[in-house]
Amino acid sequence: MYRTVKIPFQTSKKDIDRLFECNRISAQIWNDCLVIAKNYALKNNGKWINQTELQKQTKGKYPIHSQSIQAVCHKYLNARDSAKKAKQKGLDNKYPYKQKKYFNTKWANNGFIIHPNGTIELKMGRWERKNQPPIVVKIDKEQIPNGTVKEIELIFDAKHWKLMLCLSYENGEQPTTKKKELSLPVILAKFTPLVPSAKTEAASSSPVEK
Repeated sequence: MYRTVKIPFQTSKKDIDRLFECNRISAQIWNDCLVIAKNYALKNNGKWINQTELQKQTKGKYPIHSQSIQAVCHKYLNARDSAKKAKQKGLDNKYPYKQKKYFNTKWANNGFIIHPNGTIELKMGRWERKNQPPIVVKIDKEQIPNGTVKEIELIFDAKHWKLMLCLSYENGEQPTTKKKELSLPVILAKFTPLVPSAKTEAASSSPVEK
């Protein structure tokens, strides 16, 4: 069983921009999953796309770590399956259909390095045949969980305009959390995307799936 703790961090202005861009790219992946799943259902008599096929159609198409891409696919599939189970219980839940502008980015255990001094390297993987430099953030070393960190999720708090790291770990005790926050007075509209938005048709409604 995983435990999770939210931790504020510090980094450079350049990497702040890259972190916001990661969440925009993750939103693009989510939106593309909606379109890919809809088109797959239309071409296959309403059959649902599976995890293997969805990951195949999204692999290597975005400038973030491969496990970060897979994490978005998994969230889409989990949301779809949860909606199906709810419908089977007579609830009026909808299948995923809403497009997003920002979506939390996740790094799995092979996608980051945590150093003893509190420095964390978030890997970005390869893009255009080149290894991208990692995003480097700094947390209080006293807040590193006393266990094995399995996932790091980048959470955007739109209400307070700040980013937080969400560390999920196991086999340890929760670290002491100090009461401090990092406010980021950033206007998102001023950021320039790293890649052009994919030209995908709007997923205005959920596909008829069996």
